[in-house]
Amino acid sequence: RTYPYFKLLPYPVEAEAERDAALQEILKQLYTALKAEDFSPGALHWTRELKGWMGLKFEITRELRTRLVKLYYMLALAPGLDNSTAERFLSMFLVLTKKKHYLKPGQDVILDWRPLWHEIKGLVLPDECATYQSNRRKSPRHLPRFAMQAALYFDPRERKAMFEEILPYFSTSEVSHAFIVAGALNALMPTTAAPEGEGELQPKDYLPTFFHLWSLVARSKVFDIHFIDLFSRLARDSLSCKHLPWSEYGVFEKDQSNHIFTAILRLTEIPVGQASSPYSDNIDLSSGTGVYLEKDRKKNPISYAIARWIVFSLSPACLEAPESVLSNLEGLFESTETFFHPSNFGGWQTMLSQLTYHLVDFFVMRWNKEKSGELDTPPERRLNNALKNRFVLCLKEVTFMGIFGKSGRAVNYYLSSLQGLAWLEPSIILPGALQRFYPSLQGLVEVHRTTSSLRGLQMIAP
Repeated sequence: RTYPYFKLLPYPVEAEAERDAALQEILKQLYTALKAEDFSPGALHWTRELKGWMGLKFEITRELRTRLVKLYYMLALAPGLDNSTAERFLSMFLVLTKKKHYLKPGQDVILDWRPLWHEIKGLVLPDECATYQSNRRKSPRHLPRFAMQAALYFDPRERKAMFEEILPYFSTSEVSHAFIVAGALNALMPTTAAPEGEGELQPKDYLPTFFHLWSLVARSKVFDIHFIDLFSRLARDSLSCKHLPWSEYGVFEKDQSNHIFTAILRLTEIPVGQASSPYSDNIDLSSGTGVYLEKDRKKNPISYAIARWIVFSLSPACLEAPESVLSNLEGLFESTETFFHPSNFGGWQTMLSQLTYHLVDFFVMRWNKEKSGELDTPPERRLNNALKNRFVLCLKEVTFMGIFGKSGRAVNYYLSSLQGLAWLEPSIILPGALQRFYPSLQGLVEVHRTTSSLRGLQMIAP
């Protein structure tokens, strides 16, 4: 922790020995309560005390955090606990795993995926479970978030066993089973790379299967979201892995990348011809219990996953190849450029503005982390100035159009994008921005653009 919390407080803070003594007493009482099987109120009380102790910005060691993560993972899934008690334990697990840099996935802690799968299976495939387990099911409210956090710490070497357990349930005859399998793979599959060796499943081994499953259920928005979310996490976790083959499409191939960009274009829901939407609501309504495995779309917008997949698939190889992820991105914005214009207002506006913002945000984040050494990217995959220049040119025109839009929410996204682009390449962005802002501030012809121009100046000001 780099911020000096304790020095800036207006009162003295306990000495480190006193803090550690309090922590040891909490852990001792927690152990006693669990040994006596006093989950409520005993273990719950000391869990609240531990959460309060950590909320004071006190640090715990990595070894202790590892043991606590394993403990609360099993407690959250323990059979026989009532829902409110299990949710408190689950909440503590989420607090302990909130930041990835505290515990490195695959190194500091490895969790068993099977207990969580059995919990999910009992919820979404009740016919496959014994009847006496029906009263043990936990509330499905926090299940997607729990799975998303826990999957970071599943062993990637267990991927084959996971596929053998989950994939047999896939069926297009019973469409709800297809949604359940897609949701379970997205929720449970570890996306960190397996170690190099014989018999280990790498992306090139299982990606063709995933794209085949994806193609079997057409015109489904839920399927598009599940697989793009999964592939975006795979792209993020594969970037630093040196033994994985890399191309101008990242760990993906040309046909796979084109398939994903086609799905991205569908997700914008830009009307084509007489059709109002490329999706069929009847298909998604057939998801059945698979709906429990869907993430909250407001808290987890699909534009976030799309931007993550694109930015973490970029590398200098994109500059050398005539076709790449970057050229596909340029083609996407060229084909949809007219829909960014303020006069062309519709349901696609929020999606396009969010996508622009998240693209810039992820690019700035990756650029800074690679420069600081926080992101251990192989030298041949690191972003360089030529790639940065081309990325900014790709987003420049649509951002300039978007800041004068009619939707206040969309304008906020474009202004934040403008700020990020100006930080990346001020020599490209600032002249064009000022050229558009001055007429709005000097004359009476474009009064409706004055507010956006003032806010734009504020965002690009040093």
